[in-house]
Amino acid sequence: MATTFKTLDCARSSTDRVKVHALALRAGTLGLGALALAAFAPAASAQNTNAHALTVSVWFDDGMGGGGTSATFSDAEADTMFAGANTIAVNADQVGDIACDHTLSRSGNVQGIHGTGSDGDIDTAEEFEYVQRGDTFVKVVPLISFCSKAEPGIAGCAPIGNGAKSLVLAEWAAKGTLGGAAVLHEYGHVVGLDHQEYLVWNFMQPVLNDGNRNITTEQCALLRSDTVDSNGPAPARSEDKQAGFAQVNGSKTVPYSNLADMTILDLAHSLFFQRTPVEVEDAFGANDLEVLLDLLQHEEEHDYHPTIVTLVGLIGGANADRAADGLVAFIDRHPGTSVSRIALTALGHLAARGNQYALDTLIVNAKPNSYYGSAAVVGLGVSGRAEARSVLQGLQNGALVVSATGGSRIDPAPSAALAQGPSDTSLHRSTVMEAVRVNEAIATMGRRGYYRD
Repeated sequence: MATTFKTLDCARSSTDRVKVHALALRAGTLGLGALALAAFAPAASAQNTNAHALTVSVWFDDGMGGGGTSATFSDAEADTMFAGANTIAVNADQVGDIACDHTLSRSGNVQGIHGTGSDGDIDTAEEFEYVQRGDTFVKVVPLISFCSKAEPGIAGCAPIGNGAKSLVLAEWAAKGTLGGAAVLHEYGHVVGLDHQEYLVWNFMQPVLNDGNRNITTEQCALLRSDTVDSNGPAPARSEDKQAGFAQVNGSKTVPYSNLADMTILDLAHSLFFQRTPVEVEDAFGANDLEVLLDLLQHEEEHDYHPTIVTLVGLIGGANADRAADGLVAFIDRHPGTSVSRIALTALGHLAARGNQYALDTLIVNAKPNSYYGSAAVVGLGVSGRAEARSVLQGLQNGALVVSATGGSRIDPAPSAALAQGPSDTSLHRSTVMEAVRVNEAIATMGRRGYYRD
């Protein structure tokens, strides 16, 4: 199978880059076949209200099932992640925060999980449900691009409250600087907490950085009182508990409005959870885009590159050629990586704003059985463009070859540096079907309507 990423050769006018010299974080501000488990059976978990030991698994491609990519996640990395979560919970280190006597830990060894119902990159509702049904509590997968709707570049996903069985984290988020915040946030969803957009520094914010460490008394009570074993919460909850969920989550519909109060560095050093913040295009502009493109040149920013490439797509509409060039150059420097697939999908946001170069790049990479194929398909869905919908419908009907609409702008010769990838991945028909639905929804509702619905 092909592992080629195709680049488009198009003349660009040069733009002087704004140099960023001070990048230090500001303390307190930045920040469906059968599933199979491999390795060892988990040890028994602790059973009390303030300490929960959770089983952990990581997705790997066994070459036999759904195909796709593999993630890696060690016992030591899991312990580091949980330690980060506990630091947030047990310390009252900000105004409005409380010390919540609640800790998470690993139960047994990290196990391997694989199956025929997913390729490890979650880009449809069916894939998420399939992976979530596995026996372990925390699942680490290569990539998440769907969580109730198309959300390229998000850090994690979990159902909320009654009936939730587990949480899913993207590998890059689980291993990153904010891995503890990521697992605690998704754990909050599993025990019944929703996003709290009105509490600016709360750990349940949908856009979260190192400053989001606050836990309320009511949230702590739910974290500690829920009946959870190592493989998930108890399936049945009392009417009193459900009433408690409603009370704690009652203000979640207050509009999220603090994007304008964040600097571009605050936002770049954040994670997104089931919430693509399309409003950033109102609050940030050309100078902020240059800051983001500069950050992509710095490998010490590696933990935040998935967020940064997503932001380049979101705020780059007014300077779309510059943004698209930056994303393609980033892919060129990071071939065959999960973050390069996020960068490719982010071109969909630029295509949605009318950029033809971004759309053409997605079209020529939307190839079945290719490493970048599913990422390009998700990007075509996110674009909401009629041309993209035609390509998706062609793939849905079995077309194996697609061509871009840009005519002379296309260079059919792939970049040698990009003709690499750790493994081939199948372009599932369900991914194409989901992308068609997303494309139609965005075309009908608009991007704001789709992401805020």
